[in-house]
Amino acid sequence: MIEFSVEPIAVIFGEGTSGGLLELHNQETSDEVGYEIKPSELAYQRIEDHGSLVTMIARSGGEMVGYATFFVTANIHSNMELYAVHDSIFVRKEYRIGSNSIDFMRFCDTHLVSLGVGNIQWGVPARKGYDRIFSRLGYEKTQYLYRRRVR
Repeated sequence: MIEFSVEPIAVIFGEGTSGGLLELHNQETSDEVGYEIKPSELAYQRIEDHGSLVTMIARSGGEMVGYATFFVTANIHSNMELYAVHDSIFVRKEYRIGSNSIDFMRFCDTHLVSLGVGNIQWGVPARKGYDRIFSRLGYEKTQYLYRRRVR
């Protein structure tokens, strides 16, 4: 049974480092994004201290097996409605079975709505088949994101 909770970002940099989750996440995604992922703990901590970062954790038997982070801020283009913009999500492969990942995403949605968020945006790698998952969760594809590395 996987349990979900809201915890400080420091948990990811503590348990996530010692438990290898950050390294596993980097191994899986660095090829997709085209660079090594090296998050700045200090920057994340400052954003959390400002009240603009929400971190959700997935645990099995007390061990952290996944995490998701969102930036939450008022959107100046939408009458200051609160927006949650997905930063990252990772669940260990052996826990991506059944409905674990979808349940985690639903937990994220529910918690963000409880904070007063009116719009949730997820950004996921284009090469992975997320369309069915997001459709099942009630999301619609609203835009494309293009990237060009210049350095």
